[in-house]
Amino acid sequence: MNEGYRLTPEQEATFKVNEKVAQLVGEIRSYLEARWSTLNVVDQFFITQFGKAQRTFVAIHALVGQSLIEDALCLLRVLVENTINLKYGINSNPVEVVRRYWDWAMLDSVRRARASNWFEGTSLYSEEHKGAFVKAEAEIRSRYSPEEFESLKRNVFGLSLEKRAEVAGLTQLYDASYRVLSRNIHAMDLAVMKVSRATLPAEEYRELLEARASHLLDIAQWCLGTLAIWVNQQFRCSFDERLKELQREIGAREVPINPVQTDRLTSDG
Repeated sequence: MNEGYRLTPEQEATFKVNEKVAQLVGEIRSYLEARWSTLNVVDQFFITQFGKAQRTFVAIHALVGQSLIEDALCLLRVLVENTINLKYGINSNPVEVVRRYWDWAMLDSVRRARASNWFEGTSLYSEEHKGAFVKAEAEIRSRYSPEEFESLKRNVFGLSLEKRAEVAGLTQLYDASYRVLSRNIHAMDLAVMKVSRATLPAEEYRELLEARASHLLDIAQWCLGTLAIWVNQQFRCSFDERLKELQREIGAREVPINPVQTDRLTSDG
């Protein structure tokens, strides 16, 4: 629907700044990955999720450059969810969040293997592998009550994203962005835009396109920028001056995740 949409001058300026954001955050990610062997598993988990956010941002930027606004909005939903999950993990119990995540991931692998009859008839099948899956499932089950175990199988964090957003202090981001962007994922937004194009006056339709593109550019920048500020502070990446320089160019208020809240995340162990 939005192929051929041309960014306004203000949006072009934001787009160019976002290119700098992508480059700088890519350098922060590379710096952290070079330190990988010195980090504990909890730190590695959060840095991996930060890397995912950076790659999603780069993909959004590339799609906007091709005027593929609809597709970029789908990925913005992914970035928003990742941002909420990261800050939820930081604000709650990072160690428990990571442990629960890996338990859930293993249970999901067991579920997939069982649904495929343990990959019988393929090179992946063996009684040894089947036994290892069953044993892992039993070990995880023993760590939870029956109710908690069923909750874990349904939801990695045991809370809806809306509830996680509350813990993360990002309810406004959830309400204003994530819920709206769900329509893009399920292709309903495409139908809405077709109807809007056919029924709205041309100027109103143009305003609608501009509002959507601005939301896309601004929220993507805010999500990755906020995570970058926190990661830089938490892991002492020494990109302070370059981040401040970029913030001055953006002209936006600094909204970092308070590092005082995340002292539990890194440890010497």
